[in-house]
Amino acid sequence: MAEAMNTSQGLSLKINKVLNHLGLNDEIISYRRKCKLEEECNENVFFHTRSIRPMENFYFGSQWEGTTTDGINSDLDYVSLNNTIGVLTNSSDQVPDDTDYTFQMDKFTEQGYCCLRDISFCKESDLCKSLSPLFTKHHKPNTSYLMNSFYFRNGLCDKNEREGPAFYLKSPNKTELNYLKAFFCTAWPPTVSDTFLISQTKRVWPSDRLVEDVLKTRCFVVPKGSDNGPDSNIEWRLSFSFAERLLMFDLNIVQIRCYVLMKYVKITFLDTLPGCKGIISSYICKTALFHTVSQTPKYDWTEVNLFHNFNKCLCTLQKFVNEGNCPHFIMPMNNLLGHKLDKQKKENIAFELQRIIDSKGVTLFDIKIDKFGELLRDDNMQGSTEVIVNKQNELFYQLIEHLERKKSRYSTYLLKQNLESKANINWQSPHQGVLELDNNYSENIDIRNNKTCQRVKESFLRLRQLYDRTPRSMEERHCAIQVWKGIYSTLIGSLLSSADIKDGHQISDEALACLHLGMESTNVASTHLKLASIMFLIGNYDSTRIILDDISAKLDNTLIAHICQCKGIYKRNGKSLEFSQMLTKKTCLEIVKDNVADCVVYSSEEVNSCPKELQYEMYRTAFNKKPIVDIWSTEIAEFLYFASLPQLPFLYFMKYKLYKQLGMAEQASEAMIKLINPDFVNNMCKGHMDTILNLIGQCLEQEGKCQLALRIYYHSLKREPVYNAAKILICCNLVKQFNIRNTL
Repeated sequence: MAEAMNTSQGLSLKINKVLNHLGLNDEIISYRRKCKLEEECNENVFFHTRSIRPMENFYFGSQWEGTTTDGINSDLDYVSLNNTIGVLTNSSDQVPDDTDYTFQMDKFTEQGYCCLRDISFCKESDLCKSLSPLFTKHHKPNTSYLMNSFYFRNGLCDKNEREGPAFYLKSPNKTELNYLKAFFCTAWPPTVSDTFLISQTKRVWPSDRLVEDVLKTRCFVVPKGSDNGPDSNIEWRLSFSFAERLLMFDLNIVQIRCYVLMKYVKITFLDTLPGCKGIISSYICKTALFHTVSQTPKYDWTEVNLFHNFNKCLCTLQKFVNEGNCPHFIMPMNNLLGHKLDKQKKENIAFELQRIIDSKGVTLFDIKIDKFGELLRDDNMQGSTEVIVNKQNELFYQLIEHLERKKSRYSTYLLKQNLESKANINWQSPHQGVLELDNNYSENIDIRNNKTCQRVKESFLRLRQLYDRTPRSMEERHCAIQVWKGIYSTLIGSLLSSADIKDGHQISDEALACLHLGMESTNVASTHLKLASIMFLIGNYDSTRIILDDISAKLDNTLIAHICQCKGIYKRNGKSLEFSQMLTKKTCLEIVKDNVADCVVYSSEEVNSCPKELQYEMYRTAFNKKPIVDIWSTEIAEFLYFASLPQLPFLYFMKYKLYKQLGMAEQASEAMIKLINPDFVNNMCKGHMDTILNLIGQCLEQEGKCQLALRIYYHSLKREPVYNAAKILICCNLVKQFNIRNTL
């Protein structure tokens, strides 16, 4: 190996082996892209159900492109596009039907910046009134432009850094996020599209077919003016992130590895030069890669030529630095290095790049990120099969985590108006009907005269509208719709059942239809256990037993991943080795639908559908001040008002209740033993141990063991000393013991 390392081809093969070991290979990259794109699709379906005119949200950058490693840990570029505001790029364009406010792109500059001239016809709209202070008048009569401070007036910039057009946010788990809001354009500006087509005649890449696809993508404007320009306060920058995503997805593994090596060089060598940190950004490295690929034949991008092509990329970057001009790949008129380099910085960066090129690979051994240099020296590095599988599993779990976070966010969104009052709910009699997601769905169904129910109804109707206009070819979106269909229908069914039980009625056909619809949307969702609880509460023990036996058989499957994200704790448990293999036949969201068991969660409005023993958990904040929340902990604090439990302990608890009711003492004892299972502490139930102990204590009280139950409650308080329903249960327990003694 040492002799092989002396040649460019030998070094190339070793670099390929190291980067493959670090998870930078075709399998991981395609898997990452698949997971991230489905995550993005799922989020947009979720936001569509929340609002009539929703924002569309997209992620860009290395995380979504698969061009990062654990050591680089690239941040997230999160773009929220406002559909209520449209930007016309041509005077002949028609105003989109779905926009409330319209601007005309004006004063387009060669640097890729433009101004947004107000031409909206909605002068009396609320949006117009809110925008009016942000317009600046121009010397032309009756002409005004929107200032780019539009999105920076909500106080976020007081707490977070602004980086160009974006806010830089950092969560407690160290996730870095560039949060950006923007407006869609009706089309590419003709100047840009014409320039891109002309430049294509001198390139070997991208292909003509890819160019056609790129030109079909949407562009948008972001609130950022040119540096030191006379109109910098009203200029907006054009962005072609969708086009760049397509270009990145067309690169092969060798080209992507060259890009990652450039990032290593940037972080290790260029950013450490005095006064030069951040001048050469990852985006500039990507642009240099694009220009190099466009001038290099495809057959030259092979693994044995990796190091040679990496040096070509560095030479391209050095050329840009020496000239002080890094032309944007799509808009060459836009200089990405403009106003960034003085003479000294230019010389330092160019000299460092030349030193790296002249070293013939020696400097790569000094790279400490991901222990790259150390691995490059190691002649005995083992294979990467296990690393690939672990990476795939991690990405799969990240997708599940994101889905669970959106589900909890929806629950808090529905209940945000009811968290403070905790008022009793006045239900009205239901109209009979079946809630289905098909062409027979009736929009006139009156779920209940209740704000929460009305919000769920509106969300479900928006989901149905999205379902109707989504082409069958959009498989990922249809999978996301099915997931949310199950969530909404289950919640509606539980709310209806709670109302029926409270009023002393039989469960309506509508409620049962909704719950069964939720069960059809997933094999292991909490819908099954909610229905079992409802059947038990109305005395239908045979149905309860059938449902519990069915879900028990499914939860015993080794391919079930048990997920918990309540109280801000994310735990997972389950063998997922085969999940990556399933992706050849299923989408990620299909795997989630069939193989993920999340927590059973009850809101205060579902209280009558919830077992009595679990209802106490909804009042755990009774003896404490309301939690103070911030931008990151809102969901965590609001979750304190719910009753939640992982599916396995909920299953054993319901079995205990059922068998005890049926007089089956032996089976009830077995269920209790499983509920006390100490493995829960180290697995998915760690964040719910206080709730589990509270349930065990109440079961012991029903057995007449009040003293033992009291000790269990005190153990629960040690687990969660602040927000714990055990405080209520201890009071009830002491009163019960006092009454028993007086009776004696």
